[in-house]
Amino acid sequence: MAFFLDGLEGPFTVHIYVVTFFLLFSFSLMQASIDTTAVDRGPIVDNKIEIALFYIFFVVVFSFFFINIFVALIILTFQEQGEKDQGDCELDRNQVKRMRDKHVCVMKGMRDNINA
Repeated sequence: MAFFLDGLEGPFTVHIYVVTFFLLFSFSLMQASIDTTAVDRGPIVDNKIEIALFYIFFVVVFSFFFINIFVALIILTFQEQGEKDQGDCELDRNQVKRMRDKHVCVMKGMRDNINA
């Protein structure tokens, strides 16, 4: 792992180690909870499959849900910023884009005529 962290200095490397530690710790904690039995009895490997299914459901569904929320917030933020940048223009976004593209083509054509 040293080759991966070459050139990375400061608190970033500490964050990598902390996140790795907690991921491994949470995985071992989940595995221990799957192996639990009654009070005063030892663990049995894969004793509670329903808890394993819960963890799978929790990780897959909730991570998918939160990633979708995060991406949606980013998209909404960019859309709002684009509307603010557009200002009081009466044209919609597609019309503004066509105007910019047309302007670029005209400017490029003028440049080609000058260079010819």
